[in-house]
Amino acid sequence: MRANPVTHDERRPPLPIVHKFRPEHNLVVSVWTGTVPDAEALASYAELYAHEKWIPGMDELADLRNADMTQITTDGLRGIAKLVREAIKGHGVEFRSAVIASDELAQALIRLYGAINEESKEDACVFQTVDAAVEWLGVPEEVLED
Repeated sequence: MRANPVTHDERRPPLPIVHKFRPEHNLVVSVWTGTVPDAEALASYAELYAHEKWIPGMDELADLRNADMTQITTDGLRGIAKLVREAIKGHGVEFRSAVIASDELAQALIRLYGAINEESKEDACVFQTVDAAVEWLGVPEEVLED
């Protein structure tokens, strides 16, 4: 299975979030690593939703197990929620976001994101294991591989 990552401007350092398209599963896999400040999370999701391979209604599997979420703020979560709403506006689609998060801060932030974005067509759930997240989405665990 080949990944179709979102490409970035090579003149700047890579973002700590890499998005990989899995069109055969109607899925985007987002892998967060290292410290992720609000500005970088917003830039990464803006690029994702502007990418030619992104289709409104694609589910997301976000792997936050190796991310430092200490610099994500409520304003950052609101910004991501706004990007999501704008990206799917007028498409009448629903989608799911399964988030794999092993630490309490990441889990709490994703629950807060769900509360901020509760009027959205996004169903976001947080899981502690890969097995539970892929089972909920109905995709094979191999979608996380490059």
